[in-house]
Amino acid sequence: PNMAHGRAALNVFIVQQALLGDAVPTTSATKALLLAYEKNRKPATKHDVLVHGITALSTLSILSSFLLLGISLDNDSDWPGWLVFEAVFACIFVAEIVIKSVVYTAREYFCGPSRWWNRFDVLLTGVAVIELILNL
Repeated sequence: PNMAHGRAALNVFIVQQALLGDAVPTTSATKALLLAYEKNRKPATKHDVLVHGITALSTLSILSSFLLLGISLDNDSDWPGWLVFEAVFACIFVAEIVIKSVVYTAREYFCGPSRWWNRFDVLLTGVAVIELILNL
C-alpha cells in the first residue's frame, strides 16, 4: 500500500475531526482513520504547551504592534503611551526567545532545523530592543 496516500487521508481526517467533532460521518474507513489517529496522536507535554502559548502571544503581539503603528501614524505620534506599548512588545519578544532557548536548549534553538528562523527572530528582537533604548 502507498503510505503517502494513507498519511494524507489521516491528515484530512484530523482536520475534519477538529472542525466537525462528533458530527463526522462514520464509515469503516473513518473508523480505521480514527484508530490510526489515536495511535499516532501524542499527548502535549508541558514544554509544548509553553512554547505554543508564547508563540501565540508573540504572534498576537506582532499583529497588535502593526495595528498600533498604523494608529500612531494617524494620531498623536508623540504620545508617551506608544513607547509603553513598544516596551511591552519588546519584552514579549525577548521572553519568547528566552523560553524557547531554555525549552529547546540554546544549541537546538540556534543550530537546529529552525535555526535560520530563530536567528532572524533574534535579529528582529534585537532591533526592537535597540529602537526602544534609542527612543528613551
